[in-house]
Amino acid sequence: MAITRASPVTVIDVRPLGDKFEDTKTQTLIKSDALEVIRLVLPAGKTIAEHRDPSEITLQVLEGNVQFTCHGRSHELTTGDLLFLDSRVPHTVSASDNSTVLLTMLMAKRSEDVPKLESADLSLCSSIGEWVAQHPQTADVFVTFRIDYCSDGNKSLEQACWDSGLEVLRVQSLLRRAVSSIDDTTVENWLHKPLAELCDHIEETHHAFLKQTLPSLSSLIAKVVELQGDQYKDLQRAQSNFIDWRDDILGVMSDEERSLFPSIRQLERQEHPVDHDIASIAAMIRPIRFLHQDIAKAIRMVQDVSADSRIPKDDCPEFFQMHELLRQVEADVRKHIHKEEYILFPRVLDFEASGSQLQINHPCISG
Repeated sequence: MAITRASPVTVIDVRPLGDKFEDTKTQTLIKSDALEVIRLVLPAGKTIAEHRDPSEITLQVLEGNVQFTCHGRSHELTTGDLLFLDSRVPHTVSASDNSTVLLTMLMAKRSEDVPKLESADLSLCSSIGEWVAQHPQTADVFVTFRIDYCSDGNKSLEQACWDSGLEVLRVQSLLRRAVSSIDDTTVENWLHKPLAELCDHIEETHHAFLKQTLPSLSSLIAKVVELQGDQYKDLQRAQSNFIDWRDDILGVMSDEERSLFPSIRQLERQEHPVDHDIASIAAMIRPIRFLHQDIAKAIRMVQDVSADSRIPKDDCPEFFQMHELLRQVEADVRKHIHKEEYILFPRVLDFEASGSQLQINHPCISG
């Protein structure tokens, strides 16, 4: 159903829905460069999972009863209550009864000299990987809502939102705003750059970062386990998982630099690529894609375990250094794998040779 948005100086009825509740869905009521107002329709038991809004917001309960949780405290909001929240504060909203909530987001006004980008080619059915591949600036939105665009990259936007308990309309709105608020010329578009340049970028940016950072992170994790491992048993499990994915990704990087990337560069230089060359590269790519899935799952597990270990700051400053460095590594690995899985590898495998086209399914799709 098309969304009807109000024009300026339009009176909008936001009174309780009453008997119309079951037939009404979440709807954007007002949208401008600086302001967005959404009426959230939350059936009893509905929970919007913990997330962070990139802007300041207000929540006003129009009817019903909701539980708003942030900073470890829960607040009961009933009809007529209004709450203000600063930007990027983690919070959860749960409906105790059938409820409607007026969400107002105060957005920074887009500069008039920045051209507006449209994402008409992307929809709720588009995969998370496609969104980030075509518009890298949307990655921050997915991170804000704790949607892993690396390991969940094959999920549609709609499915990812449902799995995370998020309002689809709200996430899509922020994605489109992220796309339209940034000049496309400031964002590296690897979908159209030479393959050799993309290989160079991955080596010089992501490989170099991990080679420099992983030894320090390994030492920090070992120190934290030595100091706190007896009291926090999960830290030992996190260390074991870290060692597994660290060794996996170092092995992948070595294979890429020694064999795969040189082959891709040579393929691009050929005026008439042949099937044998593409088949050889496809054979190198296949095991890397399966390892990528294992690495993405393992690094998420390590991050979850470290986040759940509530160690007082004064007891172990090394823990907080470890947690921050792990967060940086996780973010870099996510970008690294995404560029290969959803940009580099598909582009390489799309090469036509002798009038034929070799294709290979992603392991998550082929099962």
